[in-house]
Amino acid sequence: MATAALEGVAQREAMMLAEQEELALLEQARREALDLTEDDEEDGTGAPEPAISELFGETAEVPAVDSEGQEVPSLERAVVDEPEPSESTEA
Repeated sequence: MATAALEGVAQREAMMLAEQEELALLEQARREALDLTEDDEEDGTGAPEPAISELFGETAEVPAVDSEGQEVPSLERAVVDEPEPSESTEA
């Protein structure tokens, strides 16, 4: 019975170690994607994120998307003809 308990403890420790290794790999991949080092992260510095123009050119337009990820058509300002104030309302 004691050996079964020890085996259970050993299995849990192995699972915890595997999870820690996986988390370390994910953290390393995140740093590489953001071009950060551990020192940068501690200092709060690192490579700035590139501007849209650097990624897609100077004339790039970023489409607006709604909360579901659907593109929202660009809004065009419409000129509304306002009625001229009549002389009777100005007085």
